[in-house]
Order: sequence, then C-alpha cells, then structure tokens
Amino acid sequence: MLAKHRMLQNHQVITIQSNETVECAINLLLEKQIDSVPVLSGNKYVGMISQAEIFKRCFLVNYEKKNTLRI
Repeated sequence: MLAKHRMLQNHQVITIQSNETVECAINLLLEKQIDSVPVLSGNKYVGMISQAEIFKRCFLVNYEKKNTLRI
C-alpha cells in the first residue's frame, strides 16, 4: 500500500467554499486550529486562504496606506 493511500484513509481534508465569507474562514481556521485551508468552487480547487494572508490583507495593507499618507 502506498503512503498516500494510507493517509487519505485516516485524514479528512478540511476545505471551504469560495462563496463563504472571510469571517466564516477565520472562524473555521480558529475552530480547527489550522493555519490555512484549501478553497473550492464546488469540487474544483481554486486556491488557499491562510490566517497570515487574512491578517496581511485586512490589517497591514491599511496600516501601510495610513503610514504612506503621513509622509
């Protein structure tokens, strides 16, 4: 038996649908205590979302813009 077949039998992949909100994604990541999750559109893989990327896009981008405006 191949290792990948053994892993698939023992582990459930946690995913989120692309039409879910960022709030839903954050709640899922925190609840499952994971750093990132694959994003699906139906059964098709469309990307990944991570705590770091959410933080960067929601907080650091606005912080950098504010600091840029002060210069």
